[in-house]
Amino acid sequence: MMQLNALITVLLGASGVALAHANDNHRKSSWEKHRQSSSSTAKSSSSSSSSASAAPSLTAAVTYSTNNANATLPLRGGPDLVYAGNYGVPPIDASSPQPTPLQFNASQIALFAQHQIDGIITSSAFEGNCSKCIAGVTVAKFLALSHPEEIPTLLQNTCKKYAFATDEKCEKQYASDELGPYIAQVLARMDVATDDMQLFCAQQLGGYCTLPAPIAIDESAWFAKPKPSNAVEPQGSGETIRVVHLSDSHYDPRYVVGSEGNCTDAGMCCRPDSFNVNNPAAASPNASPLAPAARYGNFGCDTPGELMLSMFDHMQPYLANASFSIFTGDITSHDKAWQLSRAYQKYDEWMTLKTFKAQMGNVPMYPALGNHDSFPSDQNTPFWWGEGQNMTESEFQWEYDFYADLWKENEWIDEETAAEAKKHYAAFSTVTKQGLKIITINTDFWYKNNYFNYVNTTNPDSSGMLRFLTDELQAAEDASQRVWIVGHVPSGYDGSNPVLNAPNLFYSIVQRFSPHVIAATFFGHTHRDMFNVYYDAPTPKKTTEFVAGSWNTSDPLMTAWIGKSLVPLGGLNGGWRYYDVDAKSFSIMDAHNFYGNVSEAVNDNPVPWTYLYSSRETYDPNGTWPTDAPLNATFWDRVSREMEADATGALIEKYNFFETAGSVRTPKCVTEACRQQKICYMRSGCAVQGLACGNKNGPN
Repeated sequence: MMQLNALITVLLGASGVALAHANDNHRKSSWEKHRQSSSSTAKSSSSSSSSASAAPSLTAAVTYSTNNANATLPLRGGPDLVYAGNYGVPPIDASSPQPTPLQFNASQIALFAQHQIDGIITSSAFEGNCSKCIAGVTVAKFLALSHPEEIPTLLQNTCKKYAFATDEKCEKQYASDELGPYIAQVLARMDVATDDMQLFCAQQLGGYCTLPAPIAIDESAWFAKPKPSNAVEPQGSGETIRVVHLSDSHYDPRYVVGSEGNCTDAGMCCRPDSFNVNNPAAASPNASPLAPAARYGNFGCDTPGELMLSMFDHMQPYLANASFSIFTGDITSHDKAWQLSRAYQKYDEWMTLKTFKAQMGNVPMYPALGNHDSFPSDQNTPFWWGEGQNMTESEFQWEYDFYADLWKENEWIDEETAAEAKKHYAAFSTVTKQGLKIITINTDFWYKNNYFNYVNTTNPDSSGMLRFLTDELQAAEDASQRVWIVGHVPSGYDGSNPVLNAPNLFYSIVQRFSPHVIAATFFGHTHRDMFNVYYDAPTPKKTTEFVAGSWNTSDPLMTAWIGKSLVPLGGLNGGWRYYDVDAKSFSIMDAHNFYGNVSEAVNDNPVPWTYLYSSRETYDPNGTWPTDAPLNATFWDRVSREMEADATGALIEKYNFFETAGSVRTPKCVTEACRQQKICYMRSGCAVQGLACGNKNGPN
């Protein structure tokens, strides 16, 4: 109750302002001036009214009943004290003059909101940071409802005052021509009753709240049909096709050869303005950088054109026999938010996808959107977002139209599929010439940095994306088709990327349609070579009770293959892979991984591209796994158990080294805590599981 009263106090206005800022002399002075001005205005107004017409006198004569017929005691000339409301007693519904409502303009209300948030942050009336965070977001919500144009300034000021980021980032990222107006929309629609604000404070505002409990998935209501009793992985044909997997290209057309590749500023390195504060000559206009950006790439930068072209040049012999390719998203460079624009987004995407087409020739590509394939980066709205707001279409519809038309122009999808993509956030389903059904999904709708995912958070499919996926899988089951699911942000692994509830529903979908329909799932985003296993669950399934190591891992069902990036940013080598895929079951028989050694990219030296490893040969060196058996969930679950049993840690260290495509900067994973953490991640198919894995220290 104390917290509720405190929130009521700050929401009601001036009293809360005064309490929170008793020592703010400047503001007090301003308020006094405003009060005196108002008082003077009132006096002036009163004087004017008096001159126009006489005000009614408080002693004006009135006429009431003086009938003394009901009196039983002497009145002595006084009025009759009546009963039962008779003789002129005013009725109970008589109206009275009301005070004039206070009127505040937008800037005044915004100032009040800022002071309320400041008061909440400094107040002792709220129990803990979570209560303060939710209360502050609530204040911002009502400002967003009444004066959304004031939200960017509120965000900028609060960000700077409490050092949530650098002043430059606060000022530019939340400006009215950047993310500010988008966040205003989100704030206006947030609802504390659906855990929106708690989740927002947990995942976006410094972890001030703990994560809310995930909801239970009502599978009986979600699925049209129960899982068939004979749901088993189909037998293979013994013949294979080749499929190429690319991910996270992040082509940087602003890359400057010779610029600082080891910058200390908050932006991208390898740019004209990149600098390192530890460089003694940094202030000189012609200073030599500490780590000059090489033509073929740098560990601290996005992908220069020559690195991407060198990969495709190396890839040519392998493309000759490729049936098709998949791309698990992310093309645009990692620029600061205020350095991006819709024009730049289109330019980078067009240049990259046209390069893909030219280099890969007639090999079809089936791409999924990544979080950096949106503008603003990470953002996408559900189609219902503009209902009742005079919006004729989604503010991101241009994006879906752009990609669908470009993919069609590249002859990767047909007219009908392009039309489907425009209706489903650039997600689509198609059937390859070989008979495999591919379903791509837009994983921005479970990505935590998509602010629009913090509205209606207890609905695991607010966008309808997972309904689209489920319906397509049901149609595939009815037609006895095999399916690959292609997305970008992993649903699980360490759990650091998604929001909570949508990945839980995705896990249920994978369980329902595996292993008889879904042959494999594919993601990118992490820039690392990884995998995770999805397991069946006992009945009844308790999706809200994931505790580290406690969920069922006895029945492996499906594997997520997380593709290595081309981009070297973060101390990684560039990488790509191709799969040997059974031509009938479309199960993966082996994965062949290649890397470009960026550490050898010095000056104009080209990056050497080399074969790194075979998944089958590396993780089954003694050939104990049947040669005709695919590298399915059972295989990868076995690998995780062998890692667990390996007292030397050699096997998991090999996995750790391959994560970065053999980078010389790969951190070691030699402690027991690190090994157990990675194994836990491998067995985590949703965010709740990954987050339950505990120790977050990572490789050490």
